[in-house]
Amino acid sequence: MTSKYIDLAERIWRTDNGRTSYASVGMVLEWLDDHPDQVPVRTITESELEDATREVWGYCARESDIRFLAYFGILVVLDPEPEPTNADILADFVRQLSRTVMSAEECGKWLDERGVKATGGDE
Repeated sequence: MTSKYIDLAERIWRTDNGRTSYASVGMVLEWLDDHPDQVPVRTITESELEDATREVWGYCARESDIRFLAYFGILVVLDPEPEPTNADILADFVRQLSRTVMSAEECGKWLDERGVKATGGDE
């Protein structure tokens, strides 16, 4: 094993607080070096790329920039969908309720089944 595996293995092992076997970290790093086609690519989101190109070159990323990064094993991916907030979920419930003809009692039961809690209510 060459020193580059040992140095990186020790850093990973220390970062992991010794939970992973030092030898197994080194073996994984050596295997990845022997099989570069299996190494996961570095990914960045479209918005990260846009921010970086705007800061460095003064314009938003173009298709040629994405191909350039892919040449070096950097994959540009879509920005993740943001998790809906509680307000978003409640707004969706209200939209669904507005399309139905339910009594107040039926609406209350429907909301309760979906986990909506009234202030000062049960639980």
